[in-house]
Amino acid sequence: MNSEALTAMLTTLQQTQNEFCQQLLREVRSSTPSQADSTAAAVAAAATFASINGNFAQCTARYSGSKEEHLESFIDSVESYKCCLHISEENAVRGLSLLLTRDAGVWWQGVKTQVKTWEEALERLRSAFGERRPPFVIYTELFSMVQGEETTELFVSRARALLSKLPEGDLCERVQLDMVFGLLNRRIRKRIKRESVDSFSGLLKQCQSVEDSRRENYVPISVVARERDGPRSSTSSRNRAVRGHVADDASTRKL
Repeated sequence: MNSEALTAMLTTLQQTQNEFCQQLLREVRSSTPSQADSTAAAVAAAATFASINGNFAQCTARYSGSKEEHLESFIDSVESYKCCLHISEENAVRGLSLLLTRDAGVWWQGVKTQVKTWEEALERLRSAFGERRPPFVIYTELFSMVQGEETTELFVSRARALLSKLPEGDLCERVQLDMVFGLLNRRIRKRIKRESVDSFSGLLKQCQSVEDSRRENYVPISVVARERDGPRSSTSSRNRAVRGHVADDASTRKL
């Protein structure tokens, strides 16, 4: 599930919940004390029913176990869906079969009878398909990355995705900022002081300002060359034309 689909899903759920809550609030305000107690009991029953019957039937997130897919993104999407729909642990474990395909689906068929809790299911999923490279290999890949012409937001996203594969707690945000800042394009680092940045959001904000400024001041090389060589080229053309006419006149006189 991409970020746009997840945002749309959460927005729809929030709107539905808000409408439901507003309707219940109107009913409670217009009811007598005994009716209010009945309404509260109905709300609790509805919440319990949703928790018992919630499932992944409408969830669009899928994971096949391919190396091109990001496991943590899949888990984050599924966790958000489970939380928003109040899906019980039992239903979540049972419904994981709907979300795992190909290699991951075959693997789950072999281990699902041994899994009793949702946390155990996620732990086994990470163990089977999660990042297995040791930290020093991830560091080597990270430091081989240097920002080129890509936007800072895209570059920082790639760097942070790589950092997320390190064991949790290995690096604080300040150290991660130091590492990523040192890999930025030199033209950006020259205009931003490291001391002025204390978060990735702050770093991206300053980098975007620099990039916007560069775009506003950018003049294509072809335009610069045309403006620089244009008059000279025109003069040269006129000189060549004059020399041609002179040569023609000289040839005419000889005849």
